[in-house]
Amino acid sequence: MNDNAESVQLSFLPGAEKTREPARRGRTQEEREALTEIRKLAPKAVRELEKLLDNEKASHAAKIQAIDIILNRTYGKPEAALKVETAQQSVEASAAKIRTLVAEIREEEGLIS
Repeated sequence: MNDNAESVQLSFLPGAEKTREPARRGRTQEEREALTEIRKLAPKAVRELEKLLDNEKASHAAKIQAIDIILNRTYGKPEAALKVETAQQSVEASAAKIRTLVAEIREEEGLIS
């Protein structure tokens, strides 16, 4: 934990002595410099991926991975589709069961006119 940063007490948690530092905004100078150096390597990395794709001895799996990397960096990763199917029949069956139970309770309590 950074001693220079103001700490926030998390009193709602068990062991209230736990604290956290406020979120840091922006990147440090070191981080910015590291990113600059990494970005300088990007063209070389792309050339290596291109060589891999052209290499007849490279495995099919390696080529697929290279293609995936290139396409994801160029067009972005595809959205993960989450398909949720509700069993409408199950919902309807549950609703029917609830209506039956409510009717039975009303009948037992003499609430049906």
